[in-house]
Amino acid sequence: MRRARLWAWAALVCVLPLTAAAGPGFDCRKATGDDEAEVCHSKALSRLDRQMTTLYRTVQACSLMGGRAANRDDQVAWLAERKLCSADDKCLSAAYYRRISQLKPQAAQAKAQRKAGHC
Repeated sequence: MRRARLWAWAALVCVLPLTAAAGPGFDCRKATGDDEAEVCHSKALSRLDRQMTTLYRTVQACSLMGGRAANRDDQVAWLAERKLCSADDKCLSAAYYRRISQLKPQAAQAKAQRKAGHC
């Protein structure tokens, strides 16, 4: 019996991170706009949102104070752009791909700086 409980806990611990990673990088219970609702309902858009969120956090983690504010301003502007897409999947996908392409080189630079011990 004890062994069965141990296996049940082990299975739960392994499954929980997978279920948490299935959604976007924000809490869908707090979604307020049609764009956010669509991201929550689409596996493809959720995946893009997680990718964009990871890149954004990587960039922010290695930015200086002024850079963080500028990055945050860029992100707020992008969120306003995404909101204009409403629930249009193609528009949302295009917005995510543009933002990801902007963040990828910055995240690569941030990773290199972190590896070199500069942040």
